[in-house]
Amino acid sequence: MKRFRARAALPAWLCVGAAAVASCTGPHRDQPIVRSATFTYTCCTEDDVSQVVHPGGVVLIHWIVEAGPPSQATSPAPVTLSASLAGSYADPVSLKRSVGNHDAPSAAWTATPLQTTDREGGAPVSVIPIPADAVPGWYELDTTVGSAGATLTGGSIIQIQPAAAS
Repeated sequence: MKRFRARAALPAWLCVGAAAVASCTGPHRDQPIVRSATFTYTCCTEDDVSQVVHPGGVVLIHWIVEAGPPSQATSPAPVTLSASLAGSYADPVSLKRSVGNHDAPSAAWTATPLQTTDREGGAPVSVIPIPADAVPGWYELDTTVGSAGATLTGGSIIQIQPAAAS
């Protein structure tokens, strides 16, 4: 009976061994690794921050899209692009002094956050409407790129001036 058991066990071990070898040399090892193109987003063009805006106008934030590193991930990563303005300040020096202070003004106007992915790219544009009764002055532009639990923030300065009298 011992002999029968040993012979019965031998084919089982051969099958296990053959399966192990096949898993190491099977067709999936010869298939190329798929890498998907990705994109990164940063704020914004020089024209966006050097413009003078008038009450009743809009601030357009043209997000800069660049090729990112290729990804092996099967699903695109969601990305949220946000922009807001806080102020008014009398001049850029007082604005810079207030950055990080608890008494700094909170966001006065905010663009609707844009939802995209790291695979979408394109040319996203955030729109911040400026009310007709906006106080002229200097405003801090805060931008945020959020993805995969991390955020990248940035800041700049936008000037709002009264419209020229005609």
